[in-house]
Amino acid sequence: MYDYTAYDDLVNVGEAAAYYVTRGYTAAVCNARGSGDSPGHLDPFSGQEQRDNYDLIEWLAVQPWSTGKVGQMGLSYGGHSTLLAAVNKPPHLAAIIPVNGISDWYENTIYRGGIYSARIRGWQRETTPETLTTYARHPLYDDFWRERSVKARWKDLDVPVLQIAGWFDRYRAAMVENFRARPRNVWLVAGPWEHGWPAGQPADIGRGAYLAWWDRWLAGRRDVPMPAGKVTSHEISGTAASGTGLRAPGVPDGAVRVGRRPGR
Repeated sequence: MYDYTAYDDLVNVGEAAAYYVTRGYTAAVCNARGSGDSPGHLDPFSGQEQRDNYDLIEWLAVQPWSTGKVGQMGLSYGGHSTLLAAVNKPPHLAAIIPVNGISDWYENTIYRGGIYSARIRGWQRETTPETLTTYARHPLYDDFWRERSVKARWKDLDVPVLQIAGWFDRYRAAMVENFRARPRNVWLVAGPWEHGWPAGQPADIGRGAYLAWWDRWLAGRRDVPMPAGKVTSHEISGTAASGTGLRAPGVPDGAVRVGRRPGR
């Protein structure tokens, strides 16, 4: 399952997923309910959207061309969806790769610091205008937000997780939180990246790292390279934030650090 989002960008997403298809995998791309040509009402990360994702994973698993092991990956919206899919525990979901994902939709995005974020309202107007009213009705953390939260269900995040985080991304702390909550089955790779895929940015890890993850957990190969440590942190030299690099609270002392100069 590649990038389950509401952005109606199936052609470009399909072209990106083709990398895995040419290497033996079947890739599914889709628009969430109420986006693109998918009928229904768009309600980002709602219980209904999560059930749709669950059902799609289980449908893919029982097709005649399927091995019964399904993985899911995605960026931003797709990263959020991927993590939420995992805490819903579809039986055939074997592993995930969330990129710039969240721990909690309320805390990380909508009400950062308890204040309704002005920064996100442009996204709301363009993607799902009804949430401008809906979210304003829930200024405090309640069941509406718990339904959309990974953090509220960390105990259910038990599949192998390869988290890709950017030190210049607004969700970097959320990705560290997910690792700290589930260090036994979560691997974290963090680099000098802004919001988006690392491709084209300094210290890009390449798609081969993702392919190796799928080869390990979907194809069952034991000979593929795994991350050198549970945390791989690319240090960032010469920045205003730090003379020697950025480091988030909770990253263990045993983390693998990879030095890289920006722009090289």
